[in-house]
Amino acid sequence: MSTIIITGASKGIGLAVALNAARKGYDICITYKSDKKAADKAVKKLKKITQKVVCVKADISNIRDIKKIYQKINKLSRLEILVNNAATNVFRTPFEDIKYKDLKKIFEINYFGYFYCSQLAFKIFKKQNKNLNKSIINLSSQAANFGGNMFTHYAPTKSALNTLTKGLSREAAKYNIRVNAISPGIIMTEGMLKVNKSNLENIKKTIPLNKIGTPEEVAEAIMQVAELNSSYITGSIIPVGGGR
Repeated sequence: MSTIIITGASKGIGLAVALNAARKGYDICITYKSDKKAADKAVKKLKKITQKVVCVKADISNIRDIKKIYQKINKLSRLEILVNNAATNVFRTPFEDIKYKDLKKIFEINYFGYFYCSQLAFKIFKKQNKNLNKSIINLSSQAANFGGNMFTHYAPTKSALNTLTKGLSREAAKYNIRVNAISPGIIMTEGMLKVNKSNLENIKKTIPLNKIGTPEEVAEAIMQVAELNSSYITGSIIPVGGGR
């Protein structure tokens, strides 16, 4: 089989993607920034499915750490899919209270990290046989379209990521490298679990499908677009938001 890298995959959407890919027979490389306990649990779950798992401690805002990820996958099979998922969790903040250092850090992780991870994958993919599946998937957000509420530090990183996706897809097409983004809406991740039940019900009412999405539903969309049976899809920003 071949290898998939999923950054920030110790929990949530990233872990759901890793489990989905493992069940499909991929060799798995996941990264985590600091929560070793969660990463160890993730590896344990994955190893119930496959023994071909590499877990790398990496800060996606650090180019040296990104290079380390690609060194570690030498133990695995040919790289086929990169899923840029790692992102910083941000709190809703009034525009005038956003500090420069915080804004800089968000861009370093949510945009620069995706850029450099993609650049290294691109260099590998470019050398591979043109007929092979080679796919980069970026995790965007519907906040890129709507701006969010007090998310003027976060939403622009996802807008920039959408532009990167479209621009890189054109440059990569001649090598048969496909570049797409999945843009989740409201998803039941750890943060959403902290929202009280009455607020969750109110949120549901704003979603045409009248439900909050799951990490597994996002993972399924990612894998569908990443694999060879979606070989004509590139440069697309695909919403997974229940119609919202």
